[in-house]
Amino acid sequence: DADITHMEDIVGEIGEVTIRGQILSAEFRDIRGDKSIAKFVMTDFTDSIKVELFLKPGEAATLRPVLKPGMYVKIKGLLSFDSFDKEKTISNVAGISAIPDFSVSRKDTAKQKRVELHCHTKASDMDGVSEVREVVRTAYEWGMPAVAITDHGVVQGFPEAMLAAEKCGIIKSGCKVIAYPEQYPDAMQVIRDICIKQGCELIIPEIPDGECTLKGSEFMWDGERYSVSQIGSHQIKNAVTALCAVKALGIDTADSAVKLGLHRAGLCARQELISNNPLVILDGAHNPDGLTALADTLSKLGKKPTAVMGMLADKDVERSVSIIAPYFDRIYTVAVNSPRTLSATELAEFAGKYCKHTVPSDSVDTALKSAFCHAQDGIIICGSLYLASDIRPKLSEYLK
Repeated sequence: DADITHMEDIVGEIGEVTIRGQILSAEFRDIRGDKSIAKFVMTDFTDSIKVELFLKPGEAATLRPVLKPGMYVKIKGLLSFDSFDKEKTISNVAGISAIPDFSVSRKDTAKQKRVELHCHTKASDMDGVSEVREVVRTAYEWGMPAVAITDHGVVQGFPEAMLAAEKCGIIKSGCKVIAYPEQYPDAMQVIRDICIKQGCELIIPEIPDGECTLKGSEFMWDGERYSVSQIGSHQIKNAVTALCAVKALGIDTADSAVKLGLHRAGLCARQELISNNPLVILDGAHNPDGLTALADTLSKLGKKPTAVMGMLADKDVERSVSIIAPYFDRIYTVAVNSPRTLSATELAEFAGKYCKHTVPSDSVDTALKSAFCHAQDGIIICGSLYLASDIRPKLSEYLK
């Protein structure tokens, strides 16, 4: 295979190349006379490329069994630029043959296994592409001690997730199961049923009162005082759930290392305090639950800040905006850096129902400049993780 070129190394029209890969999609189409054309896309897992193959009469029937999605082939042909599709294409194919599967499964070889705490699946519409059972199976095979599936306000994935966990042995008979206290009723019932079936002790934490500020939260639990640096009253619930899990493992939750770890835990763009003066909070929440948590924080500010807001069109825009927009004095809407974005004008139409000073902006930079002209009561950037990612590097220019 010394003559094989990796697709990621193909730059420009380099002439004749030999590549190998898995076929992702294939289409056969008859053209003039008895001739036909096969168009297919293939990947070698470093990149992908389109191949065009002009076939003589009778060749299509021979190649159809080879050129099917999922099959692996090796091809030698001429690389050119397709001016119509505006992409690199291999044509004038000199040779093609079926080859064995050469893909290599990923492995987790780390001695200390990570734990994924924020995994979305297909149960989060337009926000995840993985099946629940595949996520759980992969975590189990890689030796991960746990996996957190955090789909958006849905319950249809819970039965499958619980059954997958049971099948993989993650929820073992007689073990302790710690459930976040504010589950959807249907989801909690599934958890209860599985725990009864497996003879597991179900622990649902009692959430204490706490003091929540822009510096974080402090609370008493199990006779000890704890603090979290993340903003939002919901972070107390998260922290107590984590402490229950630590206690269930037999670890002393009063240990200073546990308290320090809890205090230092953070997550970018989740009610992230960027600046105190002026107040700037970066929040990637993009669904009703996340924006309800942000609204809870804003309700305690005692003032109405200015917002820079962008959202994807496939989210629950109207409900999300109705939750958060009333807490702003003015809103500058923007399009986010995604083909799925809602336009600034369309978002302004939604937000304008709840905040009369709503202005669509032609760019993120324009929105930021306008927002910082009204920064006396703070600036909140919200609605999309795409927006949070784009704005973060720009903020330093305004906070000098």
